[in-house]
Amino acid sequence: MLLINEDHELYEPALIAHIVQRALKRTKDGRPLYPNIDTVIFTSERHATVKNGQVVFPLIAVEGSGLETDIWKRTIVDHLFERWANWTHTPTYKGNPKDVAFTTLDHVPEKMARQDLWRLQYRRRPYMAHISDEDLRDRFDEAMATSMLTMHKHAPVKPSIAVRDQAIILFTHVMMEMSERGITAPKFALESKRLVAAAGRLNMPPPVVTWFESMDRR
Repeated sequence: MLLINEDHELYEPALIAHIVQRALKRTKDGRPLYPNIDTVIFTSERHATVKNGQVVFPLIAVEGSGLETDIWKRTIVDHLFERWANWTHTPTYKGNPKDVAFTTLDHVPEKMARQDLWRLQYRRRPYMAHISDEDLRDRFDEAMATSMLTMHKHAPVKPSIAVRDQAIILFTHVMMEMSERGITAPKFALESKRLVAAAGRLNMPPPVVTWFESMDRR
């Protein structure tokens, strides 16, 4: 039985090995439930790790009851692994999948929407993961301050396209970090004084600060 996984990132190697191992150990009336399955082999190129400076992929063999009596079958599995390594031009390393931290690789299509690209970029470099919740809220406020100037009909100034796009990217990244921390949107509900503070950090002109200050009186 050969399990080949290319696209499903949830099929983490250690988890698959554990589930398959439990299944092969199942019995009925004291006999193995799957006596005809000697080995289940799982391989994936959606998960990888680095070994000796080289990217390696999981190639896992979970033995069934048949190998307990027919030891010679292990030779076939070893031969299969050797041929696989030769075909992919990579060395093999033996180990327990539980002891190896495989990382899920992102599937990157030839064409993707801008927001999907921004999300991918943040997953690869979560640069706000180390900052406090208060600092994350400041980044939220800054993105919202710029967005309000962009979208509001009566805003005193209009940001450039480049500034607007940077605010949208920042907002996407902030929302991803909020989701990672379990922070809901109401916790960052906008306040006039915070928008004023954000305008100050972004060196926005005085008319913008005045405009944000006046929001409490509307």
